[in-house]
Amino acid sequence: MNKLQPWYGYLLAVAAFTLWGFFPLYFKEVAHLSPLEVLANRVIWSLVLLAGLLSLLRYWSQARHILFCRAYRWQLLLATLFIATNWGVYIWAVDIGRIFDASLGYYINPLVNIVLGFLILGERLRPLQWIGVALAAIGVVIQLVVLGEIPWIALALALSFGFYGLLHKLMELESVSGLFVETALLLPIAVGFLGYLSLHDNGPVVWSRDDW
Repeated sequence: MNKLQPWYGYLLAVAAFTLWGFFPLYFKEVAHLSPLEVLANRVIWSLVLLAGLLSLLRYWSQARHILFCRAYRWQLLLATLFIATNWGVYIWAVDIGRIFDASLGYYINPLVNIVLGFLILGERLRPLQWIGVALAAIGVVIQLVVLGEIPWIALALALSFGFYGLLHKLMELESVSGLFVETALLLPIAVGFLGYLSLHDNGPVVWSRDDW
């Protein structure tokens, strides 16, 4: 597996960003639901998918270790908060028609990762890598000038995902097992919220685009 890591990592990155690129199309199709309702469903069905992956990869023992490890308790809760924030803000941004801001957030995210890696993990870049970072930063500055305002949606997405990745790095969590446990921690809230909506005839629409 180590011999495959260079190209395998690039392949996974391209696949992930391609999939994320299609997310707005899906979220637009369910725009008649409130963002919180979409988020709750995402939590539930993500848990189902991750459970299948854990069974396929035979990672259940890792998931149990993460869940019951006291050393991970507070970091895991913080990571759960970050990923829930990231998912929720992205769904809401698409719902109110701020897709550009959401996309900018994931463009800024690699820069956030580099800064966190440099300041906290002590990682260093080679000269050519600094050139790439500088070009990406210039692109961000140009977009900020075009917007003419602070893109707080983009910053919320970039920072929440950046710190989420940092926590995973510090805890040395396997990604599938870690995400399963985090999603499992969100499950009671998601089920409770959907239960509330069902008892109140689908309840009020929360964070509707008409409010913005």
